[in-house]
Amino acid sequence: MTVAVSDEMLPAAAVARMFGCTLRTLYNWDKAKELVAVRHHRRRYYRLSDIEAFLSGLSETDRQ
Repeated sequence: MTVAVSDEMLPAAAVARMFGCTLRTLYNWDKAKELVAVRHHRRRYYRLSDIEAFLSGLSETDRQ
């Protein structure tokens, strides 16, 4: 199934920069179903709503 990329999605590299982590960390979170990526043309994108939900699930100490 192919999902169209919308304006509400960010590429994996942008999300990694936003979190200050590596792409490998994002891929591990995706594999663990913690922050699931949408695949489109062999690339990973992340929905803003999923990123917000992921952040709201982190404790204060995890965010620092």
